[in-house]
Amino acid sequence: MALNILGNRSTTDTVSSGVTPEAMAAKNGHAAAITKVNDAIMTLGMKYYNANKDNASAEFAADVSAIKEAEALEKLWGQYELSLEDKRKCEKCGAIITSDSIFCNKCGVKVEVIDFSSIVPKAAAPMAEPKKMRFCTGCGKQLPDDAVFCESCGCKA
Repeated sequence: MALNILGNRSTTDTVSSGVTPEAMAAKNGHAAAITKVNDAIMTLGMKYYNANKDNASAEFAADVSAIKEAEALEKLWGQYELSLEDKRKCEKCGAIITSDSIFCNKCGVKVEVIDFSSIVPKAAAPMAEPKKMRFCTGCGKQLPDDAVFCESCGCKA
């Protein structure tokens, strides 16, 4: 293996995978540049959304609407998650308060009841316990619940 002045592998050497260090550096540099571009686009998109969410052009109206719906859903799930701990978040100031609060203890705003029915399926109503059937021991005919004697054969129920 040839070493250069700094003691590093020379450009003609390859690492165990068969890729030269320069090729690996190029691959890593390219991936880092792609990440930087994607991060910049994400930042720009967030800035555009925050600046124009209330007056988006027709071209972006559907996208802005989809983001608003997703934000509302995220907020609702967050409140539901807190409700499992008997807590909730004040819509005005963001304080965490008890779920049975009527007013926020930080900012004083009246808190509204939150409807989770759109995200949490309603529990099935408990099924009534089936009535136990009574049958005559003499003839086997079904008896009314209040029967003392069988109407068919006269046996005591």
